[in-house]
Amino acid sequence: METIGKKLAALRKSRSYTQEKLSSIIGVSPQAISKWESDTTMPDIMLLPVIAEVFDISIDELFGKNPKAKKRMVRFDDVTNDAYDALLESMARAWISNDSVGDSAKTVAEKTKKQLAKNKESHSAIISYHNGGVYANSELGFVFLPKFEDALKLLENEDAAGFLKLLSDPAVRKVLLYLLKNSDATITAASVAAKCGLTERESSEALSGLWNCNFVTCQSVDMGSETVKVYHLFGAYKMLLIYTVLSLSQTLSHYEEHYYGFRA
Repeated sequence: METIGKKLAALRKSRSYTQEKLSSIIGVSPQAISKWESDTTMPDIMLLPVIAEVFDISIDELFGKNPKAKKRMVRFDDVTNDAYDALLESMARAWISNDSVGDSAKTVAEKTKKQLAKNKESHSAIISYHNGGVYANSELGFVFLPKFEDALKLLENEDAAGFLKLLSDPAVRKVLLYLLKNSDATITAASVAAKCGLTERESSEALSGLWNCNFVTCQSVDMGSETVKVYHLFGAYKMLLIYTVLSLSQTLSHYEEHYYGFRA
């Protein structure tokens, strides 16, 4: 069974702490750390919670016991907040490892969250040119998995460029806004043009672009002498992706180098 000394040494090395650095964080001498790690002596029972807090683990884990996973039911509406908090905490663990910060990952994550909420132009990011990156601001947090060379190819991707061009069309955004506010509406190019203050040609081209991206359904109604295309919003949940694109675009449109936590 792994001794507490060996466990402590492994935890210290995982954070890139020297014995001197760990001793200053806990408030003991470097000699005490050395004796603990060599199993010459044991930490005082009053210091065990302090050591566990430093490494963001339980006292049982400090003694080498595998903790039983605590399963917590998550309310549907709380998933986004939980995921955001977990993202910030994961980033904080990397900052602690690199910067030798004395706070726990949870504490650092909470500080980051408060700072991002306080300054809407602040960002946090960890970028690996080998394995994507992680980004967060006060409104969103995301993980980007493609490697650097694969990310570069996105600049040559005509489908991606075409979609951004589609979103840049004011007529498309007006039609989308109308459909989202009236999600059960069944429309034609003429009817939505009247509602949105567009020409029929503008609304027709906007609907055609949205149909190509599967954001609306289209059915043709045979009127005998003519055929009328009828549209309906399809898969409003996909708007989450558009909202993310728009949120990032807004950030990039007046980007400020206000980083609270950054690694690259």
